[in-house]
Amino acid sequence: MAISTAPAKANPAWYEQLDLEEDANRAAQDGLSIDILNLPSRALAQGIKQRYDGLPDPALRASWEARGKWRRQADLDAARDYADARQPELEALLRHVRDSQHDLQRWAELIGTDPRKLGIDTTHDESLLYLQGVISGLLEVVAQDPSQSRWLAGEEASAKTLFGLARFGFNLDVSLTIACLGGHRGHRARGFSDENFS
Repeated sequence: MAISTAPAKANPAWYEQLDLEEDANRAAQDGLSIDILNLPSRALAQGIKQRYDGLPDPALRASWEARGKWRRQADLDAARDYADARQPELEALLRHVRDSQHDLQRWAELIGTDPRKLGIDTTHDESLLYLQGVISGLLEVVAQDPSQSRWLAGEEASAKTLFGLARFGFNLDVSLTIACLGGHRGHRARGFSDENFS
């Protein structure tokens, strides 16, 4: 069989079939018979050759076989023991995460909707892009937590912080204009009506 220098990937189905056939071959040596003309591994090998111009390096199979324990014999008791041993550390980390989330919410509420409180002039392109990058990174992290996602949804609806104004270039007037044009509820209670924008 030709060994390809192309990046042929390990093929678990082929390896498993080879294992089965090798087991069957050992059984045949003990007096059982197998059909050696129609081995399924040959068809699998042909498909791999067509796709990758050759078969994977035999070292990949050895590496795959070496990891067999993790596929078939996961030690659940050891995994539970490890999780239990790490539980205090996990709880401490979660406390830090929750404290940081709380701090972020308080800072967002303190800053409100004015990026100038951060020393950022959003009429300057580079400053606006910088703030968008920072908020984008924070949104990516904060949105991973369901409770924080709900808080972000509330900010999006109320536009009381920069998180709620991110889609509008951190411009409250643009946010209110679009909300009024779309008939968004809540903004008229803040003293805005369609007359302000006509």
